[in-house]
Amino acid sequence: MRNLKTRTWCKIAVIVSAMTLAAMAPSIALAWCGEGRMTGGGSVCYTPGGCVETTGVNSGRVTHGFELHCVEGSDPNNLQINDHVLNRAFHLETLNQTSCFYDPALNPKPPAAGFNTFVGQGFVRLNTDGTDQLYCAQWKFTDNGEPGDTDQATILITDGGAASGVSLCPEDPGGSPNNVICTGNVLLKIGPANLTFGNHQAHKDN
Repeated sequence: MRNLKTRTWCKIAVIVSAMTLAAMAPSIALAWCGEGRMTGGGSVCYTPGGCVETTGVNSGRVTHGFELHCVEGSDPNNLQINDHVLNRAFHLETLNQTSCFYDPALNPKPPAAGFNTFVGQGFVRLNTDGTDQLYCAQWKFTDNGEPGDTDQATILITDGGAASGVSLCPEDPGGSPNNVICTGNVLLKIGPANLTFGNHQAHKDN
């Protein structure tokens, strides 16, 4: 009986020690990929084929405007997404990770900025009845040259958290700009869709 108690206490000690070490272990930092910044904005629509503006009928329009940097610690980072269907305005609170890269499928000639695609994830703030709530957001903005009508926006906002350890950056194990980071119920999902008005512009760092 005594040996059984001793073995039981030893097992508990091992489990507690493992839990303590796990708590003390540093979390893996997710990489921010690429250099430069992207600015711009415009309109995309819930309905494929473009927004239909009819007097008295909701157009299904979602507008966005932003200035976002690829390199961690570079400022400013601003993003506003306006849902004109449900009258919601989301504002970027934190930018958690980015992946900026050149996609030759968009434009065979590399842009001067060195990239044409900005993929990011962070948390956005929505004020409802005087109370701020944070929601997980991820997006993909592309710059396909002028005049901007073939630039695209893809936006996802959910009521859950960000999946732990999942990265947008190929430099991280399992990282990919196609990974879905945001969990939970979908609050807003748009695209990929061409801009009906607006322009996205990739820039070199200042």
